[in-house]
Amino acid sequence: MTSLERTFERVLVPLDGSRLAEASLPAAKALARHLGSMLVLVHAVEEDPPEEVHGQPHLGSTAAAQHYLEQQRNLCLEDGLDAEVHVTEPQDTDVAQAIAQLAERFDTGLVAMCAHGRQTLRDRFLGPVAQRALQGGGPPILLRTPGASPDLPMDIDHILVPVDFRHDLTATMEDLLTLAKGFDAAVTLLHAVDAGVTGLPARMLPNTALELSEKTQEAARQHLAELRDRLCDEHIPTEMIVSLKDPDDAIIDCAHERSTDLIILVTRARSGVAAWYEHSVGHSVIGEPGLNLLLLRSPNE
Repeated sequence: MTSLERTFERVLVPLDGSRLAEASLPAAKALARHLGSMLVLVHAVEEDPPEEVHGQPHLGSTAAAQHYLEQQRNLCLEDGLDAEVHVTEPQDTDVAQAIAQLAERFDTGLVAMCAHGRQTLRDRFLGPVAQRALQGGGPPILLRTPGASPDLPMDIDHILVPVDFRHDLTATMEDLLTLAKGFDAAVTLLHAVDAGVTGLPARMLPNTALELSEKTQEAARQHLAELRDRLCDEHIPTEMIVSLKDPDDAIIDCAHERSTDLIILVTRARSGVAAWYEHSVGHSVIGEPGLNLLLLRSPNE
């Protein structure tokens, strides 16, 4: 089995009984329908569980968790989807570490989860849970940003791929090929050009700055064209865009303008002090409502 097949073969879906956690299910079920993924529904019973989580009743016992997960599994089976359930002992108190541990324990190649939409001081300093799980060695994460509904089915008709040529794109392209073929989806390749010479030097040397920007854009178009041609050879409808916007704005604007169903995003998954001094595009996009992200850790890290 290739690493590509392993990514989507078994999908971990952590559930705590809340509607917020259930919002990850439509995305996981979409993979199961189109790629034949096995859904691994799991809940880790806490030693001293709260009565509520996200303002909703929490699973407080092993029996309650087992009953709840079996209900969710039956709903999957009614849709013709394969699912298994696991209720485990308490995990690491750090949610990101717990997710990575569960993914390893149940041999899953992908985690489906939702962003909660409230950024705490811990999130600001250490980074969002999804990125910390990646940094801790966890598998890729299928993340639904705030506002996702657990009731509306999800399909993938359009995939946006922001391309950063500093990253090794091998795994990204392999995952993209699998998803685009499995869902019969169209693809947009997006690159946000580095502004190059800016500020006072650009004002002092405007012709040099303009020439450098034009050369950078042309080089980006050539690199994107190579990726586009590879996808077109696989009969995948593909367009390419070179944007002069800030990467965050370029991704978010393009996603909304094209009603994108999934963004495949390679992130450096920085956390701690490093995240304060080196901007992470993924950190900003995760906070944008209404997006579905496949987060891959950069192999360069």
